[in-house]
Amino acid sequence: MSGYEYLILTVLDKYMPKTGRMPFTVKDLKYRMQYKKHGKWQLCMDITTLKKTLEDLESHKCIKVSDPTPTQCKKKNPTYDDKVIKLTRGLKDGLKDIDMDKYIVFYYSVARAFICHQITQNEYKVYLCILNNYKNSKSCTLEKMNIILNMEERNILRSIQSLELASLLRVDRLPPNDKGKKYNMYYPIDTDRWDKDTDIELDSDTVSGLNITLIA
Repeated sequence: MSGYEYLILTVLDKYMPKTGRMPFTVKDLKYRMQYKKHGKWQLCMDITTLKKTLEDLESHKCIKVSDPTPTQCKKKNPTYDDKVIKLTRGLKDGLKDIDMDKYIVFYYSVARAFICHQITQNEYKVYLCILNNYKNSKSCTLEKMNIILNMEERNILRSIQSLELASLLRVDRLPPNDKGKKYNMYYPIDTDRWDKDTDIELDSDTVSGLNITLIA
């Protein structure tokens, strides 16, 4: 799965209403994936990429996107924004695809940094991989991440450096062991550095009425 797919699952996991009484449409998703650039709010990906990512998530059976019923949408000709999103696999299930076999809780600031283009898709996946191992008390070497993520070690190292620069990861560089091998310790950081670029409050009339069932 791509970094964009994990991002959308993250946003749905955080913002989709848990009561089942409120809807979550494509418009609602787009609203939560905006960032401010030069004083204007814009979507963090182009609409073609968004549609493809939603289609990929459907093919992975993570979500279901359907047309609204007349009760759910009063428009005579509903648009793509009016389509309804339902979760069929939760974030914890989607994360299994990168060897994350337990539910993890992580700082949403990393998703904010992704939304406002401070980190890339690969850097987001590296963060999730490190965090999973950290939460489950597993070692997280470049060799292991290379196997899990199918990513070259030099690109993993660059991703770690970018996450550190983005204030999302603290890296403690330890002295070499008896065999001269170097190790790092990674600690996730909660930061408000990207809040001003991504923090949008939904208006009371932004989300329309739909009964949503969370299956996973």
